[in-house]
Amino acid sequence: MRNDALVKIWQLARILSVSVQWLRKETDENRIPYLQAGKDVLYSPEAVKSALAERAQGEQRRKQSILARGA
Repeated sequence: MRNDALVKIWQLARILSVSVQWLRKETDENRIPYLQAGKDVLYSPEAVKSALAERAQGEQRRKQSILARGA
């Protein structure tokens, strides 16, 4: 698969090793990037991976900040 290929939700679930239900929830809450193409919802695996990595870094920074204040 090309790096810039767009995939359907079931393909992305397989690539990321997560459930389709989790991806639907993240999509519905606009937490991951997607494209609406008619009735189809398409994803760039690289864009989604990047968004999830950024979110994980933000959560890690918040945890460290909370721990630093509590120490």
